Amino acid sequence: MKQRSPQRNVTSRIIRKGDPVPNDWEWEGTTPKERIEAVWELTLEC
Repeated sequence: MKQRSPQRNVTSRIIRKGDPVPNDWEWEGTTPKERIEAVWELTLEC
């Protein structure tokens, strides 16, 4: 039986010519744990 390879999710964004580049600095320097905690808070709110 052949094992399935794990799926990877890739997120991308389109920045059209003339549009400002989004500033994502707020997540820069955070740990994976901090990001997971932030996502969990959003999950609970939903």
